[in-house]
Amino acid sequence: MGKFKDLSGMKFGRLTVIEQAGHDGYGKILWRCQCDCGAEKVTHGRSLVNGNCKSCGCLNLDVKRANEKYHGLSTEERRLYTCWKSMRSRCFDPKSKSYPDYGGRGITVCEEWANSESGFLQFLQWAKENGYAEHLSIDRIDYNGDYEPSNCRWADWIVQANNRRRPVAVKNQYGVWGYRNAR
Repeated sequence: MGKFKDLSGMKFGRLTVIEQAGHDGYGKILWRCQCDCGAEKVTHGRSLVNGNCKSCGCLNLDVKRANEKYHGLSTEERRLYTCWKSMRSRCFDPKSKSYPDYGGRGITVCEEWANSESGFLQFLQWAKENGYAEHLSIDRIDYNGDYEPSNCRWADWIVQANNRRRPVAVKNQYGVWGYRNAR
């Protein structure tokens, strides 16, 4: 059996050890702890020392709540944030895989939505007022036009498949026929 170590007064995560609280059914020492949130918790010293127990359980709830919010948004609004971020990346980030088909062709995001401070909130409001649903994604009505309220809509994959640049048959420098997207 290992040497007894008094953990009283020590802090582990959000827990401060108050006193020894007896033994469990296997003879292991239990410790009474005070959590930063005010609740008490009784746990094994080993769980405290190895970091498996960091709070009364409130830490898990706080992490869960934080994960449910993103920029102050609920879980269902995260998808819109990702959509907005991707839209800006396609148009403004030359390192983006999609940049050649968007920003590289001169397609951009309107000033109202492009602003990193208030752009997302403007986009979010537009999305909610213009038929956003989880099964739809953003579509530019004129595929050569910019991302702006008057040229965007929420569409399913069928509508989007019919609203795209058509491939054009071309001969390469060796005389072999292939396809490229229309400009």
